[in-house]
Amino acid sequence: MNFLKDSPIRIKLAVGFGILTVLLFVIVIVNIWQLRNLATRSSIMLEQRIPTMQASMDIADGIQQALAALRGYMLLGETSLKDERNQAWSQTIFPAWSTIQDMANVHSTVDAGPQTHSIDFEEVDRLLKEFQKLQETIESLAHSDENIPAIQVLFEEASPLVQTMNQNIATMIELESREAASAERKTLLAIMAEFQGTLGLAFASIRGYLISGDKNLQEEFHRMWKANGTWFNQLNQRKVWLTVDQNEALQKLTEGRSNFAALPQRMFDLRSGDDWNRANYLASTEAVPMGNQLRSLLKEQVQLQTQTLQQEGRLIESLVNTLQWIEWALLALGLAVAILFGTFLTRSITRPLTETVKMLNSLSQGHLEYRVPVRSQDEIGKMSQTMNAFADDLQNTTVSLLQRIAEGDLTAEIFPKDEQDVVGTALRSMNNNLNGLITQVASNSSQVSQGASQVASSSESLSQGATEQASALEQIASSMTELNSQTSRNAEHASHASSLAFTASTSTQEGNAQMKHMVQAMGKIEAASQDISKIIKVIDEIAFQTNLLAINAAVEAARAGNHGKGFAVVAEEVRNLAQRSAESARETTELIEESVAKVKEGQTVAHKTAAALEQILGQVEKVNDIAGEIADASKQQAMGIEQINRGLRQLQTVTQQTVQVAEESAAASHQLTSQSQQMTQLVNQFRLRDITLASNIQSTTSTTL
Repeated sequence: MNFLKDSPIRIKLAVGFGILTVLLFVIVIVNIWQLRNLATRSSIMLEQRIPTMQASMDIADGIQQALAALRGYMLLGETSLKDERNQAWSQTIFPAWSTIQDMANVHSTVDAGPQTHSIDFEEVDRLLKEFQKLQETIESLAHSDENIPAIQVLFEEASPLVQTMNQNIATMIELESREAASAERKTLLAIMAEFQGTLGLAFASIRGYLISGDKNLQEEFHRMWKANGTWFNQLNQRKVWLTVDQNEALQKLTEGRSNFAALPQRMFDLRSGDDWNRANYLASTEAVPMGNQLRSLLKEQVQLQTQTLQQEGRLIESLVNTLQWIEWALLALGLAVAILFGTFLTRSITRPLTETVKMLNSLSQGHLEYRVPVRSQDEIGKMSQTMNAFADDLQNTTVSLLQRIAEGDLTAEIFPKDEQDVVGTALRSMNNNLNGLITQVASNSSQVSQGASQVASSSESLSQGATEQASALEQIASSMTELNSQTSRNAEHASHASSLAFTASTSTQEGNAQMKHMVQAMGKIEAASQDISKIIKVIDEIAFQTNLLAINAAVEAARAGNHGKGFAVVAEEVRNLAQRSAESARETTELIEESVAKVKEGQTVAHKTAAALEQILGQVEKVNDIAGEIADASKQQAMGIEQINRGLRQLQTVTQQTVQVAEESAAASHQLTSQSQQMTQLVNQFRLRDITLASNIQSTTSTTL
């Protein structure tokens, strides 16, 4: 840095501040660059990673909701459940899937960091479309004739044949009732009646088995059908007893029974198969596995997004650590440059200034031999040269004149260098004034003696008044000390009140925060209660449907006569269970509705309490502010009183000193006369330029003596 040695101080300062400015600019640029990286990563997390993960979770929830609505529709057949399933697709699954696809497009066009998608989008899109179509198929099958093929065969094929056979056997019975009664005719009529009864019981067993799947009913059908065959054979054996119309009806009955014979086993086979209920079969074998597959894929997506978020978090943490290290490095570099340049600049200024101060201290002590070494040509070097020239002039001119005056020689003639020579002008004025002063001193010495006696008298009066004033000041000081103590106690009480108000404010804030948490929790309880109410409503509707099925079963059992009594008892028990389930569901619904009402009431009270706490918090903060202002005012008042006490103590000291001075003045005035005479003798030692003035001094001296 030798090139800066002789440079002006402003150049040195400009270079130093320039270096620091460049370092500051580099620090700002590095900060901006790193902060942009942090902002980019944070934006990716907030705008891409988290929405993708949330969308995956929404799809999984939507799939679960759609399956639940589909199951509810399959059980209850309500249209609202179909709408709920459609809403799950239109409002949850499809929008969330669209969001994931949009995020995937963003990832493919922007450097978004680590890989964020592992799923096959085409596969998931295909599965979603197939899953939706499968649900629509199941929904269309449920509550339709095609849903249960065995029932469809029963109603479309078996039931018409049975009705035709019943009509034919009823026609034969009616024709038989018109014939003349005989033992053979009665037997024939009984065979017809048994055939009709066993046919009805066999058909009822088919219907019961198709509804319940009970193997006993299947065995009951075979037993009744076998009995029906026996009665049919006996009827054929007695064809000769039949009329022409009866034979014609028997022929139709035979054809109908022949067509019907293969249908029961066909219906049994359809009912015993796993897909006897096509909607349930499709739901359990295809819809549920497909939904599980989709949820599994989406779960992998959520896990991958979670891992990606963790990687992004670690990357952001790495960027922050890197930024910290860069900041520390630049700070160390800046400190090193500042210390180095500051040391150079300080030494280039402080060393000459220290030597200049040393010279000024020597001059102030009257030592004129020391000179400042000149090491540079900057402002400090020029100042050193000027100081050395000033010391030379002071030593060679001013001091020599002062030495002559000190020796009592006032005859020297002093000529200033110019009109602005303050020192020369002052010396000349001093010399002239000393000449006149000594003359005046000689003439006034007699007057000093006369004034000394007057000073003695005044000093005694002053001493007495100062004593009385000191007593009064002691009383005032005692009162101020007591007032200061009371003010200090007030300040302590005000500080304690401010501390208590701050504690109350903190407690009120915590209470308000807890109240808000309680309101949120009660809102969640209310939402959960509403969900439970929906579930219980579904249970109530299931109980209602079960009750209807039990009533139908009881009706069919009644039609079956004695053979259906056991089934009627079971149906009655099922009906009772359904009624008790419905009653329990209604009671639970009432309890939940009451709980919801109480929760709402609790929310209202909690909101009012939170509002009251906020008002209390505002008042406590005002009390805290007022208490703080009182404490500050009390402290300031205590400080003011303390200052007054110090002033009173100083005033007491001054008063005591005044008493002493007055006493001393009385004694000194007696010495003043003798000292004035001694002063006249000393004045005679000076040599004056004006001879008249010198003679007057001599005469004054003789007169005084």
